[in-house]
Amino acid sequence: MSKGILGISNDLRSQRFYHGTREDLKPGDLIEPGHLPDAGERDRMATYVYLTPKLDEAIWEAELAVGEGPGRVYVVKPIGQIGEPRT
Repeated sequence: MSKGILGISNDLRSQRFYHGTREDLKPGDLIEPGHLPDAGERDRMATYVYLTPKLDEAIWEAELAVGEGPGRVYVVKPIGQIGEPRT
């Protein structure tokens, strides 16, 4: 994959993506950037939602998420642009 923001191509659409959190989400819930209840003050300014094709990464994100409930991992369907994380 190339660096930077990518349009949602058929190749990316065919991948399964995961999202780790402590929130109790229901099917059809929309996860929006900067509006996550478990986001810290700095994260509320984010313009992205972290999704990963790696289940282990989503599990780790759920364990590190702010909040009281158990860590949860969801299979999600991106509806916007997909980009690679900056390192």
